[in-house]
Amino acid sequence: MPKVPQLSSPQVQRAAFQPVQVNENISREAANVGPSAQARDKVMFDFVEKAKNSADQVAVLEAENELVSFENEFQYNPETGMFRKEGKDAFDLIEVSREQYDKQRSDISNKLLKNDVQRGEFNNRADRRREQFDKTVMNHVGVQIQKFDDETFNVGLKLNKDKAINGYQSPGVIPMALGDIKKSVLEYADRHGKGQDFVQLMIQNEESDIHSGVISRMLTNGDDISAQSYFDNNKESIKNSKDLEQVEKQLEIGSTRGFSQRFADDAMAKGYDEARAYKEAAGIENPRKREAAEQRLSYVYGLKRQAEQRAQEDLVNNLADKFDKSG
Repeated sequence: MPKVPQLSSPQVQRAAFQPVQVNENISREAANVGPSAQARDKVMFDFVEKAKNSADQVAVLEAENELVSFENEFQYNPETGMFRKEGKDAFDLIEVSREQYDKQRSDISNKLLKNDVQRGEFNNRADRRREQFDKTVMNHVGVQIQKFDDETFNVGLKLNKDKAINGYQSPGVIPMALGDIKKSVLEYADRHGKGQDFVQLMIQNEESDIHSGVISRMLTNGDDISAQSYFDNNKESIKNSKDLEQVEKQLEIGSTRGFSQRFADDAMAKGYDEARAYKEAAGIENPRKREAAEQRLSYVYGLKRQAEQRAQEDLVNNLADKFDKSG
C-alpha cells in the first residue's frame, strides 16, 4: 500500500512586515489616474471661448443679412426700388438712401447684437457695405441727372425752334428764339465741360434748322416770294449742306408753283382767252416755269369751260321748264 509523505517541518518562513512608501508629491497625470482641475478648467475655457466666438459670428452674420436685405429692397424692389426712379424723381435718392441706411443699421444693431464684439464687427462690415452702396446710388443718380438734363435741354431747343418757325411773321420772334438757344447751349456746355467747338456746332445746327423750317413754312403757306427773299438774306447761316440742298429744292418747287399760279391768275384777270394765255406762256424763258404755267392754264381754263358748260346747261334747262309750264 502506498505511503503518504509526511512534512516534518514548516515550509513557509516568517518575516518582519515592511510598510508601503507613498510619494505625496506625484501628480495625477504622472500617475495616469485622470485630468487635474487645471486641465479641466482649460478645456472648459477653450470650449466656452469657441462657443462664444461662434455665437458672435452667427449674430453678426444675421445682422449683416438683414442689412443686405434692406439694400436689395431699397435698390431692386420691382415697384418702389431705386432703379425704378428715373429723371428728376431720382434727384433726392442720395439723401434718402443715407438716412434710411443709417436708420436700418442702428435698428439692426440694437435688435440683434448683444455685446461690443458683435457690434464692432458688424460696424466694420457695415462700413464696407455702405461704401459700395453709396457708390451704386450715386452712379444711378448721376446717370439720371444726365438723362434729365439732356431731355430738358433738347426739349428747350425744340420749343424755341417751333416758336420761331410758327411765329416767323411776328417781328422779333426769330432773333429772340436764336438768342435763347445760344444761351441754353452755353449753359449746357458749362455744366458738362464742353468746349467751344461743341458750342459753335450746336448753335450752327440749331440756327440752320430754324432758317430751313421758316422757309418751309412760308412755302407751305404759299408765300414763295417771301421764302425766296428770306433764303437770300439767311443763306450763309444755313451751314448744314443737307439742309441747304433740301431748302433749295423746296424753293425751286415752291417758286415754280407760285409763279404758275400768279401767271394764270393774271391771265384770267386780264380777260385773256385760252389761246392768248398760252401764247403769253410760250414767252417764258425758264423751261420749268413755262411748263408749270401751261399746266396751270390748262387747269384754270378747263375749270372755266366746265363752268360755262354748266351755265349753258342750266340756261337750257330753265328755258325748257318755262316752255313746259307755258304750254
